[in-house]
Parts: sequence; structure tokens; C-alpha cells
Amino acid sequence: MAAAYNLNGSPLAMKNIKKKVVETMAAISERSSLADCCVYRNLMEAKNRLGILIKRLGTDANLEKNSCRQDNASGRGRKRPNAERPDDADRRRACKKRVAADAKEAREKQIKLSEVDITFDIADCKDRADLSGRNAIVVQPLVSGHRVDDVLIDGGSSLDVLAAKILDKLHISRSEMDPVTRSFRGVIPGVTGTTIGQIRLSVQLGTPENCRVEDVLFDVVNSLPGPLTAILGRPAIAKFMAVLHHAYQCAKMPGPNGEAKYTRHENEQVAQLQYLVDKVANKLPSWRAALLDRGGRLELVRATLSAIPIFSMMSLDIPVKTLTAIEKVIRGFLWKGRKDVKGGHSLVVWDKVCAPKEWGGLGIPNLRYMNIALRARWLWLQRVDDSKPWKELNIQAPLAVRQLFEGATYSVLGNRASTFFWTDRWLPEGRLTDVAPNLVKAIPKRLTRLCKVREGLSRAWLDDIPPDLDASAIRELFEVADRLEDVALAEGVEDSFRWGWEKDLSYSARSGYRAMFGVRIEMPGALQIWRSRAPPNCRVFLWLAVRNRCWTADRHSRRGLPHPASCPFCDQSVETLDHLLMECVLAREVLATCLRRWGKLYWLPQMDTVFVAWLQGKRGGPGGDRDLWTGVTLICWCLWRHRNDVVFDRVAPSKSTVLARISDEAELWRLAIFRSSLAPVDKWRCRE
Repeated sequence: MAAAYNLNGSPLAMKNIKKKVVETMAAISERSSLADCCVYRNLMEAKNRLGILIKRLGTDANLEKNSCRQDNASGRGRKRPNAERPDDADRRRACKKRVAADAKEAREKQIKLSEVDITFDIADCKDRADLSGRNAIVVQPLVSGHRVDDVLIDGGSSLDVLAAKILDKLHISRSEMDPVTRSFRGVIPGVTGTTIGQIRLSVQLGTPENCRVEDVLFDVVNSLPGPLTAILGRPAIAKFMAVLHHAYQCAKMPGPNGEAKYTRHENEQVAQLQYLVDKVANKLPSWRAALLDRGGRLELVRATLSAIPIFSMMSLDIPVKTLTAIEKVIRGFLWKGRKDVKGGHSLVVWDKVCAPKEWGGLGIPNLRYMNIALRARWLWLQRVDDSKPWKELNIQAPLAVRQLFEGATYSVLGNRASTFFWTDRWLPEGRLTDVAPNLVKAIPKRLTRLCKVREGLSRAWLDDIPPDLDASAIRELFEVADRLEDVALAEGVEDSFRWGWEKDLSYSARSGYRAMFGVRIEMPGALQIWRSRAPPNCRVFLWLAVRNRCWTADRHSRRGLPHPASCPFCDQSVETLDHLLMECVLAREVLATCLRRWGKLYWLPQMDTVFVAWLQGKRGGPGGDRDLWTGVTLICWCLWRHRNDVVFDRVAPSKSTVLARISDEAELWRLAIFRSSLAPVDKWRCRE
């Protein structure tokens, strides 16, 4: 029999090995508690080492036993001397060194990790936490060498759970799972889940400088609620010796280089795309924002700052955090001419600013919508351009991109060779995924992506339908069969794929971007504001006036700010924007003088007239609308500037001063904008 040795190197009979293992495990269990993470880890390591030793010694013993049987069968069955064979001594020394090295490494690792102090203080508190203490701790560990998003660390879970789709992402066959089936509760309140197997995978947490790698036994399930892909429960927390702090939204655990801290879901892509934010911010110092009015800054935002990330948007799904940082820089430059501004400096909600002009915005691109519209280009090229080498690949696109693409495209049948049966819109009623959602849900997704119309019309799709359909799916099955009876085909003509939102039936980012805003009503007064030939700063002012976002006394009073008690022009009523431009005595005298010169005195507004309603109803006749709207913008702009002079510079209200300013501004506009066209300017001259 082969020689065997104890953990301390002394000889050990083979028949006593199992007894020794049981005694060792019992001794370890008596001295430890599963609540103690360090001892629990050492217990598992000792069990694994002893199991390997038993397997190795058992293999040697079987080989020795078989060798003796062969000697006896050949007639040389004499007793072997008790002296050791030469290789027995080498094996004994190697085993002794190996066991000693493993024990030393385990002791050193235990001491090193257990001596790391885990502490929390105010420095661990996040700079901004809207729901501090309520949000879950979600991390992005490396599982089998691949980054996995949305992994929940849950100290209340007794299982380590993994979604089955992650195995497909890791290119791990499901046949490698151990077929273990058991039920569990608690992931979804009131719902019992069932595992489909178990698998052991390596999990790495931390930074490259201070990381931990542990083997975790996962219970695999078909799906997890929401975006979660895995749950690290108490077994994994015990292995990593982690301490959770939900108030600070972080977890800490001992690492090779001391205490390691892991905050909730910090996306590395945000750090990789920080250069886009820096590139936008670095443009600001080269511009003299103090010398630019708001209209000039608007033009720079639309032409330069908003165009910087477009190239990256064409190929990448820019994280929301990166887009928010870029928008913050743009918003600060637009309203105050600097990078960082407070929320009170923004006069209009940013989502309303980033809308087309006819829908109430300033025409600044909405970066989120722009990213989605640009990403749809690749799905379009995959369907219409056969020269692309990646045409047959399964391009991964976010759900919003696919929804936009599916809503904009449709197929016209020809030879049925390139149109997909389930996912393309080739029926008048729409896609079969929309017509028969319950039926499509019962079919494996891989089959729904591959089936073509040519195969579908030959009823080959019936072979993909499982037998266990519910009543709604069976009803939809007969409806689909009836619809296919009336399909007309054009033989000899190839299928054509079309973009329904353009006249030329081809993809355009413009149409996709505008579709993201949905159905909207045109903003009252938008045509009169943006079709005028006034300078950009004056048009932005009129846009704010239509939205009632100018800082008049009524807005100051609603926010508890110092404000004049009455109108600075007439000192008779509370100052509102409609009163300042339409109802005030000074404003009405200025309007009457200008309208008399234009021969439109009957346009003089009545009392209690809303400025937007008055502006919408004015037309200048054939070819004169733009001149009229430009003149109205000029009058309103000069009234507002005179109001600011009265409030801030203590200038006395004067009708002649306003009319003189209108005449001077009109001359400047003629020189800067109209060049040779003098007729509109001559009509605006109102100097008395």
C-alpha cells in the first residue's frame, strides 16, 4: 500500500484517513461559528484541501493495490518487504512541503484580511444622494473575467442568484450547470421562484490596485425583476467579509492593500467619456462671454457646443450621466456665460429649451434624443446596404433605438427573401409582434429573429410554435393564419425596406429626432418670433416674454424677492409683462404713435389684452409679415430696455426717450442686418 502522511508530516494509515478527516472537521466546527466570516472561510479552505488530499492518496493506494494484484497473477506473488520504495520518500517529502505551504499561505491570508479595520465616517457620505439609506447597493463586478452590470448586494438574501442570460453573455453553456432545482421566496414579494441549476463562477470586486477574487456558487434562475442580473447574498458577503452601509450607499471589505470601498453602481464608461465633457468645457475660456449677449451665446451653443459629441453619439450609447454633465456646461454658458451656474439662473426648464423652435424651444438639440436618432442609422444600414461586412451580425441596440427604428420602417414585399416574418412591418395592420403578442412570446426569440416571410407563407412557422399555448395565444394563432391568406406577392421583384418619415423613403436623423418629441402643439407666437429679422438677442427676449419668464415685479413677489410696488412707468398697477407692453399708459402712447405711422392705428390693443394673443393676430399683407413682426419686436425691445433704465438707473419715464431709442435702433438694424433695404426702416422712424 502506498504511504500516506498526516498534515504534520507523520505517517498515516490509509484506513484511518477518513476518520482523521471527520475528526479534523469536527474540531474546526467546534472552534468556529458561521457568523464569523474569517473562520467560515478557513473552514471551507480546510475542507477543500483535505478533500484533495484524500483523492490524491486514494488514487495512489488504488495504483499500488492493482500493481500487487498483477504481480500475484504473474506468479511472483511473494511478500514485499516493509522497506519504502525510492519514489515513496520523494512523494512523502513533496506532500509535506505542499501541505505546509498551503497551511502557511492560509494562515498569512487569514491574518492579513482579519487585521484590516473596517470603519465608516462622514467622508464616506456621497456628495448627492436623493434617497439616502433607501437605494440598494448595486455594483459592477467582474464575473469570470467579464464586466456584469446591475448586480445587487443583498444582506437579506440567503442565496447567490444569477440570471440565465448572463451565462449567454459569458459564453458559458448551460450544460455546465449542476441540475439542482429548488424553490425560494423573497425576490418578488408573494412570488415563489425556482432555480434551474447551480454553477460556480469567479467574482472580482474592487479596483485593479485593490481587488478580491472569490469563487461564488450561484443559483441560476430564468430572470430577475427589473434590470438586475445577479444577487450577491449572505454566502458571497461572508466570503468577501463585506460590511454594508446603506446610509452611505457603499460596501467595505478587506483587500490585499487594506480597506476597499465599493460605492453603488459607478459606471466606468462615464469616466472613459469624460473627455467629451472636458472638450465642451475647454471651449468656454477662448470665448469672451462677457462681450456676448444671450443671442450670441445661443448661436455658439447651437453651432459648436452641441455639435461636439455628435461623432461619438453615432457609435456609442452615451451614458445619461455624461450627457447631463455636457448639458450642465451648455446651460451655464447660455444663461450666465460661465461653466457653473445655480438652478435659479435658468429661466426656462431645460427640456423645454431643447425643443424645436416651433414647439416652444430655442432649437438647441436634446442630446438624449439625438443619441437615439443617430444610433438608428446602423440598424437602417444593416437592412438596406449589402456591402457592409457586418450585415449578418446581431447588432446590439438599446430598446429606445429599436422602438424608434421599428416605428419608422416598413417593408414592401417582393420575392419575400429579405423581410422577416415576425419582426418586420409588412402587413397593413403592423408587425406580427404587435398583432399577436401572446403568440410571439411563446416562440423562442432566436426563431422569431430568423424566420423570413418566404418561410412563413409556406406555413413553416407552425413548426416553431410550442404545444402548450394558452387561450389568447390560440386565438391569435387563428387570426394570423387568416391574415396570411390575403397576402399578395410580386414575383421577380426584390423586397424593399423604407423609412416612412421622409419623402424619399430613406433614413434621416432629422426625422427620427423630431419623432422623439411625439405629438406637440405649436407654441403660440413662435412663427412671429423666429420669422422676424430682428437680432437674435431681441428674438430670445420676445421668446421669454411670450413664456412670461422676464423678471417683472409679479415674478419677484412670488419668490419673495425685493420688487417695486407698482409699474415703474405709470405707478398705477402691479407690474406684469402684459401690463408693461400692452396696458401701461406709456406703452400705449408709444404703440399708438408707431401704429399711426404705419397706418394701422386700429391695431391698438384694448385693456386686459394678452400680449401673445395680440401678436398672433397681426399680419402685414403680402410679403410684409416679416417686416411687421420685426417692427413689433423692435418696439417691445425698446420698451423693456427703457423699463430697465427706469428701475436700475433711476431714469425718468419718457415717451420721447422710447421713440428716440426706437429710431436709433432701427438705423443700427438697417446697417447691420438689412443693408440696402430701407423701406421697412423708414416706416419705423418715429422721432417727433
